[in-house]
Amino acid sequence: MTKIILLNAAPRAGKDTLANFLEMSEGIKHYKYAKKVRDVASILYPKINFWDESIKDLPQESLSFQTPREILIKVGTKAVRNFVSQTAWVDALADEIENDNENVVVISDCGYQNEVDVMVDRFGANNVLLIQIYRDGLTFEGDSRSYVDGYCSFVTLRNQDKHKFLAEGLNAVSSWLNYTTPSLVKAVA
Repeated sequence: MTKIILLNAAPRAGKDTLANFLEMSEGIKHYKYAKKVRDVASILYPKINFWDESIKDLPQESLSFQTPREILIKVGTKAVRNFVSQTAWVDALADEIENDNENVVVISDCGYQNEVDVMVDRFGANNVLLIQIYRDGLTFEGDSRSYVDGYCSFVTLRNQDKHKFLAEGLNAVSSWLNYTTPSLVKAVA
């Protein structure tokens, strides 16, 4: 059974930094719920690069002076989640993870309760680790996401010093993997 690591934090708190570090140093595959949302938004608005972090919060003329972030929220939440299914994006990613058959994965953009709930339901509480990251001065203000609860393993990290943060994140993940499935630690290392 795949082990799922969910990273939950305010924007710019270090979720992608930790996920990229785990991917590069430990070979843990990095997923994002927002990838499929960005794929759909790119079809609707082909002139905008929704992966470009430098314009994410800047109003764009081709988007009627909305920001790419605002469009992603509208596509992800107001269109699909409100009219198709509250768990459409989460179910699609869970299906992809099951099909990829990875030992351990990290999802760096967990921000809705249903994202935790579906992963726990699909993979089991023993196979899900929720890591909440806090960084001084950062909040969810202006964002549709928030801190979530999990009925699974849980760790809190503070990101004030990048090297210490990454070391603590790696230690938390390694400890959890060693506790839940000792053989996976050797497979990932």
